Amino acid sequence: MRKRLKTNPQNKILIYLAEVSDDSKRIKYWIEKETKLAKQTLYNSILYLSLLGLIREKEVGKARTGLPMKRYYLTPRGWYKAYLLKPQLKKSAEEELEKFGRPLWVWDQEHERVRKAEVDFLLEIVRNALTNERGRPGSSFNLNIIADEHGHATYNIKLRGF
Repeated sequence: MRKRLKTNPQNKILIYLAEVSDDSKRIKYWIEKETKLAKQTLYNSILYLSLLGLIREKEVGKARTGLPMKRYYLTPRGWYKAYLLKPQLKKSAEEELEKFGRPLWVWDQEHERVRKAEVDFLLEIVRNALTNERGRPGSSFNLNIIADEHGHATYNIKLRGF
């Protein structure tokens, strides 16, 4: 699962935008070239990231074809997500998030609160199924926990019918 996180096209774009310092390389052409994503995958991923509020676009003129040329930047949520994907970006993320007036530690606290709420929700589903020995007909709950060689655990949950 950890390997998949880094190869997800949206994650590749987030990490690329966090690492690139040259503003001229924030256009689709360079993102496509540097991330080695297919053109349609890139276009779909950029749209998806925009809808999630992880990136923003800024029109910077016209391309030689006459179409508007856009540069892409991470939003505060995008910076935090990039930092979660690649902890080596911590210093850059701290600096950028500070510019937006909400330091990294505040994002960490919010993330921790949301994760705890998510775990509580999942535990309640499991608790009900185990104590009552009943569940919705046709439902399933699959939990897969994987720890790497450093003991860092990731999990994958598949819920159906809950």
